Amino acid sequence: MIINHNQDPEAQYVGNIKANKIGIDTKNIDFIASLLTTNLYSNPIMSFIRETVSNGWDSHVEAKVQQPVLISLHSTTPGDEFRNNTSYSWGHKVPLEITIRDFGVGLSPERFASIYTNIGSSTKRDSNDFIGAFGIGRFSCLSCADAATLTSYYEGTKYSYLMYKDGASINIDELGQFPTTERNGLAVKVSLQVGRNEMIELKNGIEALAYFNCIYVDDPLNLMGGFSQNFNSRITKEYNTFSIWDMPRTPSFTVNRPDVVIRVGNCIYPLTKTQLLTDIEFPLYWNIAIKFKIGELSVTPNREAILYNQKTDDIIRNRCKEVLEEIKNLFI
Repeated sequence: MIINHNQDPEAQYVGNIKANKIGIDTKNIDFIASLLTTNLYSNPIMSFIRETVSNGWDSHVEAKVQQPVLISLHSTTPGDEFRNNTSYSWGHKVPLEITIRDFGVGLSPERFASIYTNIGSSTKRDSNDFIGAFGIGRFSCLSCADAATLTSYYEGTKYSYLMYKDGASINIDELGQFPTTERNGLAVKVSLQVGRNEMIELKNGIEALAYFNCIYVDDPLNLMGGFSQNFNSRITKEYNTFSIWDMPRTPSFTVNRPDVVIRVGNCIYPLTKTQLLTDIEFPLYWNIAIKFKIGELSVTPNREAILYNQKTDDIIRNRCKEVLEEIKNLFI
């Protein structure tokens, strides 16, 4: 995603006023790292799912592959016991392992060293073909776990790493290199203790991926009680200015889906300024997503919300009018 920013010199004078560009003191890098993994995300599990899948999707775009990004769920607790504990007990938690595997370009050792291990580094700022750009989403796994296992499959070699928090700092240790016949790509794995609240957040995170047409949830033990099967069989309908999706709901968990969301690329965001719709008689259809291309709207660095300003408000209002006109032509 292309990010607009000014290319000003480090300092310039306007009259007698000297304007200085701010920088980052490398002595404070640990503090910055702690902000990225502790305070940045309001829903850590949901953010980990969204950020990691989005990075995987970007990698598929770069590699020009169509295979789905795979979300795998595993636990040492038997399926029936796992579902009972997470569905009906508020206090008891059980272990859950989440692995997100893409089949994109993978990480070469050079790319890992120059991009992946550096906060803010990104290869995606020159094109709106990609979702990412901020260079921080890869660390979202540490917002919900103290450590994550990274496995990069690249040109016949499997590179294994451990990313973990050490006090206020983030470290990534290489565990080894091994020959492999697996396809290129990256797998990110976290181990969690989940109860009812964590399971709801996980389901919310997966539901937010509904408009990604290349996501598959692998849940062989049926840990989510039918949710995974329902998600994998979801139905989406695409129109010029909006999208609609639906899937059966599981009785154990009722996810609060907003009536109207903003869709930027494949990612959805809540339409928090609903007053933008009041004077244009916009119908609140169930599960309607107002479509925007990547780069049309700016989003917050944690990618949890739209950055609203007068220009954004005008763009959204105009698109809503277009949606309303299309709905009238289609259904009225």
